[in-house]
Amino acid sequence: MKTFRLFVILILILTGCKTKEESYSFTYSQLPSVIRDIAKQREYLSTHFWDNLPWDDTTIKITADVIRRPYYEYLGIINETGFAKAEKHLKDLAYKSSLSTSHIAESFLQLFEESLNNPNSPLRQEKLYQTVIDEYIKNLPDTSSTKGKLQWERELLIKNRVGEISENFSIIFTDGSISSLHSINSDYTLIFFFEPECNACKESIIYAENSQILLDFKSKNRILAIYTGHNFQAYEQAAITFPDDWRVGRDLNNMISYDRLYDRRASPSIYLLDNKKNVLMKDGDIDSVEKLIGELIK
Repeated sequence: MKTFRLFVILILILTGCKTKEESYSFTYSQLPSVIRDIAKQREYLSTHFWDNLPWDDTTIKITADVIRRPYYEYLGIINETGFAKAEKHLKDLAYKSSLSTSHIAESFLQLFEESLNNPNSPLRQEKLYQTVIDEYIKNLPDTSSTKGKLQWERELLIKNRVGEISENFSIIFTDGSISSLHSINSDYTLIFFFEPECNACKESIIYAENSQILLDFKSKNRILAIYTGHNFQAYEQAAITFPDDWRVGRDLNNMISYDRLYDRRASPSIYLLDNKKNVLMKDGDIDSVEKLIGELIK
């Protein structure tokens, strides 16, 4: 589990520390004075942090802005309990919130997505996000549009999970050759999903070409730059800007888009595969993949 402690202050700054004036003000639970042990204090707060929230009061409007600060403080607390306990605490919170008033249910779901699933969140943790939306899917009525949206989202979440074999697709490269992903022979394969006019993609390529770790990596392994869109003119213009030793191609049959094979919400979206095409990194960025490759090579 990613360490929350170092990022709580950052998140509060990015999302806004001050809450809007609402009809409700969050009240923190108080620690019993008899609990002296730090670990027991942490466990108590993990269990009782939300005791004062009026879960069933439909007359009070509780927005994500109102509970954002305590929510991120709560993440910092449960992080210190270890991954398994943190997952259980989040599951319990998702259970309560999904069965609560519509305001509370929607507010917590917004915060879960913002912190655990947003590509730009330093707290992003796909397994935890799946845990919380599974509770919502289980508890929301079948007529709920939110439930349908989460089910649609979950279908993508469970594809290409770390440790599982990647989804296969066909690639037509700029030289006209055609190959499937799984037929590419390499100890490791880095897939760089890009958009032609994406500035972050261009910056990531420059970063990669100045990283000794990534330069050493590509001397022995394969880097694929893959386009999944339909603007072929822009693709062809962008393709010639890649380093010569990157293999640039596009999704031959548009399987990635039509069959929703890969999560690519951020650009670039980077996947790292082993020699059996098992996923080592899913939908990462250039910094994260450099770090992982450095660990693997070492």
